[in-house]
Amino acid sequence: MTTAHNLWRSVWRGALGFGLGLALAGLTLGALHRSIHDFDTGLMLGTLLYAFAGALGGAALGLAQQSEDQAHRCMLAGAIGCGLGMFIVSIIISAYVDYNILGEFAWAIVNTIRLSVIGALTGASLGIAQKRWKPALWLSSAGALGFGLSYWASHLLFVVAPIIQLIPGARGEVVHDSIERAIFWCAWGAVGGIISGACLGMAHALCGARRRFQFHSAI
Repeated sequence: MTTAHNLWRSVWRGALGFGLGLALAGLTLGALHRSIHDFDTGLMLGTLLYAFAGALGGAALGLAQQSEDQAHRCMLAGAIGCGLGMFIVSIIISAYVDYNILGEFAWAIVNTIRLSVIGALTGASLGIAQKRWKPALWLSSAGALGFGLSYWASHLLFVVAPIIQLIPGARGEVVHDSIERAIFWCAWGAVGGIISGACLGMAHALCGARRRFQFHSAI
């Protein structure tokens, strides 16, 4: 099986896993938004949902390598990295950032950093699951890039794509209805997850290809 085929398989499976996971996380958060009345409840729910998304994305990347053991390790690593990243970043931002006084651009920068840190921890966990430090570095960088890029790419898609603009909230209006909010957050999570998962999938496949090359060279 060619390296190009392995790369493509990891990219689309990573996109599918993280896209589906973050879409379901967004759907749940949007639907339950009005029921969350304190920070601790929101933090616990967000952490669990991001851990679920990371587990789904990690399992998809592991299965792309056609290894059940790899799938189990990546599923656990994805859950830990994504969930822990959400937990840590949320606590830090709540302590030092007041969204009420931020301008729109500053808000976007904070959210980009927030997602980049979550992506970096997710990628690092997936790399550590391979029991080697170099893949952890590459996957951490890919996760930071993918998750950070996903925020701006989602903005761009919601602005220029006619079909996406039919989603409630896509044109920038405030959404109060729980169903409409759930639809919007689900779509937002899906778009971001697809981009993030594709970046992680590419790095994961390249790290695996390099490891196989070094193994065969040693033989």
